[in-house]
Amino acid sequence: MNTADTMVVVADGSRARFFTTDAEMVELVELPEMHNKQHTIHRHKATGAGDSGHHSEEAKFATEIATHLGVQGGKHAFRDLVLVAPPHMLGDLRSALPKQVALQVTATVPKDLVGDERHTLAKHLRTLLTSKPLPP
Repeated sequence: MNTADTMVVVADGSRARFFTTDAEMVELVELPEMHNKQHTIHRHKATGAGDSGHHSEEAKFATEIATHLGVQGGKHAFRDLVLVAPPHMLGDLRSALPKQVALQVTATVPKDLVGDERHTLAKHLRTLLTSKPLPP
């Protein structure tokens, strides 16, 4: 497998999207995504116990994503890793990453961008991470 410059993971508690790109983030190439099979449809529970259960599901999903990244890292599928997720999920992801993969994290973006179209996501990331203007 050829090594991509950068792997970008855009996740929330229900879905993780994976992309490869070059260092300039001009274009994102989308890879197969993962879905949290345990994610409940009702995101907002009225009780604290429901919130705790929801977070537990998201933490398990973060571990699944981290395991997947560990396998890909072991195959040298990427050199750098960018993580994009809401703050709580980002924390879960970072803490679940295998040590070698954690060393490859070059940037984190604490935003929920999982629903963005690929071209919009590329634009956001390029602006946030490279501070270079986009080509027209």
